[in-house]
Amino acid sequence: MNKIDPKIFKAYDIRGIYPTDLNESNVVAIVKAIYKFFYDSKKKERLTIVLSHDMRLSGEALFQAALDTLVQMGADVINAGLLSTPSFYFAVSHYNYDCGIQITASHNPKEWNGMKLVINNSKGLVKVGKPTGMDEIKRMALDGNNFPASKKGRVIYQKNILEDEVENALSLFNHPSIKKFKIVADPANAMGAQYIQALFDKIPGDLVKMNFDLDGNFPVHQPDPLNFDNLKDLQKKVLEEHADLGLAPDGDGDRLYFVDEKGNIIPATTITALIARELLKEKPGSTILF
Repeated sequence: MNKIDPKIFKAYDIRGIYPTDLNESNVVAIVKAIYKFFYDSKKKERLTIVLSHDMRLSGEALFQAALDTLVQMGADVINAGLLSTPSFYFAVSHYNYDCGIQITASHNPKEWNGMKLVINNSKGLVKVGKPTGMDEIKRMALDGNNFPASKKGRVIYQKNILEDEVENALSLFNHPSIKKFKIVADPANAMGAQYIQALFDKIPGDLVKMNFDLDGNFPVHQPDPLNFDNLKDLQKKVLEEHADLGLAPDGDGDRLYFVDEKGNIIPATTITALIARELLKEKPGSTILF
């Protein structure tokens, strides 16, 4: 099953159905191409590459295949384990590692899996996509990458990522005094449960949990808040609980929808404007890019 379908190389990630499009065999060739791209981009003999995965059923197998391949190629692999995509981005940036691979298929159905890639440079994280190297990775993966492996790399375990992420987020706003709100959260048995729990371990508030057990079968509904049918239970629960807010992250936790105290879905443009306003309060004169 070494054949690689070129269609799995998307605009901003690699994504396909497991094991038809992506599996433990062909992921080796793909990861070798990714490593070669990272190596050429960083021009560094020993790369530090963060590797993590979400809760999908195929995640562990693909993670292990990727880890073994990177170590054989000579990388120091930062084993970050089970993480949301935002926590993965934080780990690469905060600890100043060179690059990162997150094994995830975001909000797609359970049969899917894939990879998101980033490079850390002097200006911050660059997400690898069609304009920033995906076509080159695709070409090398399809053609075969004969890049010689150097001295075998190592596996390094990075701990306390979630704790450091929450602390960093709170410190951006100088550890503000936060009112005690009642929040309902439905991460749909996906990765948003991880960072929401970590946050509420540190801030005041009543957290009403819905579907918090990580389960790649997605037994209740798809982890896709862009489909508003998936928010109906959350809207109902917010009203039943007389809660202040509802939270609905997507599968890998890098998108988040909000429900207000009346059970209405808050438009994304409203949330973006509020975030920008609060950030500019802290750092006047800054330019906020979304």
